[in-house]
Amino acid sequence: MQFRIFDLLLPRETQFYTYMHELTDVLIEGAAFFKDFIGRFDALSDTEVHFNLAKIKEYELKGDAIEMRIIDELHEKVDRYRTTD
Repeated sequence: MQFRIFDLLLPRETQFYTYMHELTDVLIEGAAFFKDFIGRFDALSDTEVHFNLAKIKEYELKGDAIEMRIIDELHEKVDRYRTTD
């Protein structure tokens, strides 16, 4: 059996790849929205600025939720591994 370093680094659970894709999608969408917001900032009213800031906060919260799912599942996997030893 050949030892490969990538086997140690890459998760065996494919769900983590799905989470990373979700997180990447939210990051890209949020960054595009932020770029557009900054480009139009001078032309926006105070109400529109507050609305856009709330939308940016939504992107942050979506990303945080995905991150917490990843962390929770990692903790669950580690705890399960520890109890089987």
